Amino acid sequence: MPSNRIEGVSRETAVKYVAKIVMAVCGLSHTYDTKVGNDFIHGVSGGERKRVSIAEMMVTSAPLLAWDNR
Repeated sequence: MPSNRIEGVSRETAVKYVAKIVMAVCGLSHTYDTKVGNDFIHGVSGGERKRVSIAEMMVTSAPLLAWDNR
């Protein structure tokens, strides 16, 4: 989270707010409490997993993002 937040808003509140917004934009709101999963743990679907990766990049505030389209 950036250090210049709205005055009076805690970091925890800002993190939850941004997470909900990005999840809604990426169509992941219904997976809020779901683990991503792996070969042994059932989690989100393949398409949702890809959107989770994109959402992670969206919240990093990185100046450059590289997306791989395979």
